[in-house]
Amino acid sequence: MRNARGPAARAAAGALLAAAIAARLPAQPDEPPGGERPALEILSPTSADVPVGTTSIRVFAKGVQPGDVLDFFVDGRKVGAVSAPPWEVDWAAGETLRRHVVTVALLRGGREVATARVDTRNPGFTARADAQAVALAPIVTDRSGHYILGLTQSHFTVIDNQKKQRIETFDTVDSPLAAILVLDVSASMQPKIDGAIRSARAFVGALKKGDRIGLLTFNTGIVGSVDVSLDRRKVLDGIDAARPEGDTALYDAIAAAIKRLRPSRQRKAVVVFTDGDDNRSRLSLGQVIEMARSSEVSIYAIAEGADQPQNLRDFLERLADETGGRSYAIGSIGKLSETFASIVRELSSQYFLTYTPTDRRPHSWHTVEVKVDHPGAVVRARRSYRLP
Repeated sequence: MRNARGPAARAAAGALLAAAIAARLPAQPDEPPGGERPALEILSPTSADVPVGTTSIRVFAKGVQPGDVLDFFVDGRKVGAVSAPPWEVDWAAGETLRRHVVTVALLRGGREVATARVDTRNPGFTARADAQAVALAPIVTDRSGHYILGLTQSHFTVIDNQKKQRIETFDTVDSPLAAILVLDVSASMQPKIDGAIRSARAFVGALKKGDRIGLLTFNTGIVGSVDVSLDRRKVLDGIDAARPEGDTALYDAIAAAIKRLRPSRQRKAVVVFTDGDDNRSRLSLGQVIEMARSSEVSIYAIAEGADQPQNLRDFLERLADETGGRSYAIGSIGKLSETFASIVRELSSQYFLTYTPTDRRPHSWHTVEVKVDHPGAVVRARRSYRLP
């Protein structure tokens, strides 16, 4: 028995264990020439754990190269980054027993080449409260419209249905973003498509490396789609593939973007560009506005053209107002790049916070007010929502 547990046997057992772990790791497309395929596995916490207090997120990583970075996320919020072993970070899980989504991404040259995810255990009795957590992404400016940065959680107060709420999580400006760019490629865009493509590419390139971006192009329906991710290549290819034709199903395209962002637990934004009013959607204006009010998405909308109908501008302004975003009316395609740049600056100036409302009646509508204790502060955030 002593011989069976000797150094050689232990080494063999260790090799078998490493091989077993490697066999379970997902295949990745980015195997370097002569190198090991990059892959990750989250060792702790596991799907059987309910994290509480200070929790260590530990990862098994293979195929890592010099310069690679592991980004750690919990519920869509970045909680740390590591560029050398040990591959772990400490995370403050808090004292509330609830399910969390833990994700780790291996970045190489700013591009995601491997990921791993664990959904921790739901203790059951807190499921409803967790599902009803509300996220807000307020913008704070002074009276001249200049962004006020550097605020802390103590500066913010949330009033939900006229009752003060306890802020559970808080991120300063420039936290990770999930966004979808929605581009009109209807027939009227034919003489303007080159300018729109250049501007859209510049918008994507201006986002931070940690921001996730997707794409929807539309005319009579959705004609191009790229899932939200860190990889910009497919988004840029989708923009370049735009071919103007058909009508304008604007309402349907915005609704599709809102639906796709629902699973994300980080800051969310829809950035939509159109040069004309809707003339083809199956959904109504009212249905899209109600979807926007029920979402946690900030909507930024750009209407191009000197003769846009007032009802289009009113619709886009209401979408932006309800969601804490902003709407723009530009006279020509030459203003699009400047407008996209303004949106990037604003998205980089959003704060992000979550709370669980004290009133959790199913299907109830809630009014929300965010107050900031800072001289001359002007706050813009979504004003209402409905619980599921």
